[in-house]
Amino acid sequence: MKKRIIILFWAAVILACWGCGQILAHSGERIFLLGQNKQAEVIDTHGRKLRSLALDEAPRAVITNRQGEKLFFCSGKNRWSLAMLRPDQAAYQKELQFATLLTAWTMNKDRSCFWAITRTKDCAGQAVLVKVDLENLEYQQIELDSPAVCLALNPAEDRLVVATLGKEPNSSNLCVYNPDSLQAIQTIAIAKNPAALYFAQDNRTLLATSRGYNQYLAHSAPKGLSYRETAVPAGISYIDLDTVRVKAVIRLGDLSADYLRIDDRLYAITAEQDRGKVVALDDSGIAAEYPVAFIPRQIAVDPVNQVLYIAGLKNVAVFENGSARPLAQLAFERRIEQVIPLPESHSALLYHPTIRGSLTELKLNDHDYQRGESMPLGRGYMAAWKLLGYASSMYAARDGGTALLGALLATPGMMVRGGEMVMVTPKQKLYLYNRFTQDVAVVDTVKMRVVRRISCALAGRNCRLFGTPNEKYVIIAGAHQWRLLNTESERVELNLRLNWLGLGKPATPYFYHASSGDQLILAGGKNIFFIDLEKGRIIRRIPSATRDAVIGR
Repeated sequence: MKKRIIILFWAAVILACWGCGQILAHSGERIFLLGQNKQAEVIDTHGRKLRSLALDEAPRAVITNRQGEKLFFCSGKNRWSLAMLRPDQAAYQKELQFATLLTAWTMNKDRSCFWAITRTKDCAGQAVLVKVDLENLEYQQIELDSPAVCLALNPAEDRLVVATLGKEPNSSNLCVYNPDSLQAIQTIAIAKNPAALYFAQDNRTLLATSRGYNQYLAHSAPKGLSYRETAVPAGISYIDLDTVRVKAVIRLGDLSADYLRIDDRLYAITAEQDRGKVVALDDSGIAAEYPVAFIPRQIAVDPVNQVLYIAGLKNVAVFENGSARPLAQLAFERRIEQVIPLPESHSALLYHPTIRGSLTELKLNDHDYQRGESMPLGRGYMAAWKLLGYASSMYAARDGGTALLGALLATPGMMVRGGEMVMVTPKQKLYLYNRFTQDVAVVDTVKMRVVRRISCALAGRNCRLFGTPNEKYVIIAGAHQWRLLNTESERVELNLRLNWLGLGKPATPYFYHASSGDQLILAGGKNIFFIDLEKGRIIRRIPSATRDAVIGR
């Protein structure tokens, strides 16, 4: 009898161990949650919690190195760090911390090395180029001549290029290094105020762009990383990376410039006094110039019909690709915030951020673009009601009881902040959020009418719209409410109440492609949601010790 009990006991132990092994063998893919509260967790796609760890502040990303090891990358205001997990992911095997401000960073393709440019908190402080080995977190660094603005590793990974502000008032520096040893190969003078670095299609030519400066076109260079005392010329330098020599220099004059890359073209937006131009650049130099009689602020390209739209504050010009003569130049009474090309109908929509929000269609008639009717997006009575409530709240907040309604009407920019929009091309529908009326308008771009309005009062004024990869849903993401809007029925299929604080950061939903279809993993406050994007339903919700986590795999 005793022998039989012992046999049964060991059989049960073996069976239990086998069962545990089967569970581990069929465990889901691991998901890493990097919380804003200095807490990290490791879970799997079945919702099981596997590990909990302490974390540095301001998490940015989960990095997988060449050996498959996981690293947590954090970057705060005055510090940044890399922490490598042990193979069992229960603790860190090594951590690396820097008490400097991170300006920009890049990695090679196999993620074995990490390069960063940093500077001290003081803008006039020392700038440093750092190389980190992502397999052992050993690092080396060199000092730079001046604050670094941007860096890039060429596709062949044999040249590391760093653009620095430079000490001369009329020029900046382009420094080329050996990416392995950080040994300087060459330093080249370029136009003042570096903007970004682009590689030509041959991957051996670098386009180093510089913004220059004048007061007519404000650009987005960070404070301390641009020279703004006197007017300086903008320009683009073409660098041969084999010989590390300048092939050509495009001078844009004493202008201020910003740059935008669309497909294989680089566009420079320049301005001077009350006019400007857009310069299209290809791999060899200037491909076309598009002068306009206003200060350009944005461009949009219709690649199907080979049309370029240039918009200013209240003006739009339409050009055929390669032609300096505009097809049309139109002026509007209302500010233009966005140009949306519609290639299928050879037209475009202009979004005006008025109180109600409105769209104007630009239609092609006999080789000439003409403005169509303006289409209001919000309901008039709702806009008036919310304007009255907004003015009343402002009135109550003011000392002395001075009425603000007239001031609000005179300065609509105080209350109208524009909107977020998503274009679902297969269904030819535009989804646009108006922050003042706090609703989403669904526009049929073929029939040019609003087919539905969805209230988002709980979402708050910082609502964002995201399209799902399968284009079945548009996500309405707010601070206290997330909604899944079906793009076929235009109905809200899922309504989530949560506290999501990521709207002030460049955060996006985390989409995960599972065997059953696309899923959304959402960190909302203290909970993690797994959402089925095929059926629009919550698969599971699990509590988490993290807060508003950055999600990675």
